[in-house]
Amino acid sequence: MGRLSGKTAFITGGARGIGAATAKLYAAEGAAVALSDIDGEGAAALAAELSAQGAKAVGFRHDVASEADWADAMARVATLGPLDVLVNNAGILMVKLIADTTLEDFRRMEAINVEGVFLGIKAAFAAMGARGGAVINLSSIAG
Repeated sequence: MGRLSGKTAFITGGARGIGAATAKLYAAEGAAVALSDIDGEGAAALAAELSAQGAKAVGFRHDVASEADWADAMARVATLGPLDVLVNNAGILMVKLIADTTLEDFRRMEAINVEGVFLGIKAAFAAMGARGGAVINLSSIAG
């Protein structure tokens, strides 16, 4: 029994890096873990790895900048149990000179790094309701 036994956690950007490490830690601590990523195959592969180790896990493709994708993601999370923790981890960084950055590039980064966090908080609060829970927002220098 771990510190998160009986809890359901949803981690965005979970296919690799900090998101994958968080998913592994939460699963090791007993949480049911939903992880999403724009790389849906990577998220599903990690969920399968966690499941093979005895965790309850699901992984899927999710564009955090899409409100429709958030509705679908929350339905997938609910298959594991009521949401207790959202880790808003998904984000991108563009390493370009501003002169080489298009407005479309900038808007996509803004949509993922800012709007995606807003949509995640909104979806999590709706799912958690009066029961409550925790929202963890991660950021980087791009945030």
